[in-house]
Amino acid sequence: MTGESVTTLDHRHQAEKVCSWTVLRARFDPWLMEQATAAGAQCLTEIQVDSLLTDNGRVIGVKIGDDALYASAVVLAEGANTLLAEHHGLIPKPAPSVMATGVKEIIALPRERLEERFGLEGDQGCAWLFAGQPTSGRVGGGFLYTNKDSLSLGVVCNLSALADSTRSLPQMLEDFKQHPAVRPLLKGGEVMEYSAHMIPEGGIKHLPPLSGAGWLVAGDAARLCLHAGHMGTRDGSGRDLGTSRRRHAGPRPPAQ
Repeated sequence: MTGESVTTLDHRHQAEKVCSWTVLRARFDPWLMEQATAAGAQCLTEIQVDSLLTDNGRVIGVKIGDDALYASAVVLAEGANTLLAEHHGLIPKPAPSVMATGVKEIIALPRERLEERFGLEGDQGCAWLFAGQPTSGRVGGGFLYTNKDSLSLGVVCNLSALADSTRSLPQMLEDFKQHPAVRPLLKGGEVMEYSAHMIPEGGIKHLPPLSGAGWLVAGDAARLCLHAGHMGTRDGSGRDLGTSRRRHAGPRPPAQ
């Protein structure tokens, strides 16, 4: 993608077995909490864990203000910004070169308009990745994918590359939305959500310790990368795409 044009490579498949889904956290998280509660878990929201409780080097619980919550094991799933785990020396602080940050908007559009603009039928969806102009040729890129009655659009940029950029990440997103290839796709849409997310991109060579006495890390806190795409080089000459498969067991969340 340049400032005024875009070249694209499309791939479509008509396989009966669909193995790609989009899930909106605003709908998924309450559903997941219901499943956990039904299975016997107690869910506490809007509570900040201040520190870990330890005994002879073993993690035995968490400190919440003046209260203590004890457990036989503590799972640290605090996201890519692992302040708690780093504070207690469980994992090292990652280098900016192996981390990225992204901003995303969810834009509501009627289903019929999505089908018309993206050539969709039934439950089909579209995913589109962009390299080059969204991040001014820096490591990163833009993305757009459809949901049932909305689309998700955003920009991701490597932290080291972002440090010497003359544009902020929110500005990159605004410029991306105004690109001639993107702007018509968003016409008439209403922004429903705006979010930011830090992303680990170091891969297996940069994994931290994953467990210890009474604790383990999971998800982004463990820097386990699901997708290493959107990686345009500085000169725009190449892109490295990573893919993964994911299986979901048990009841399905609400369709998006």
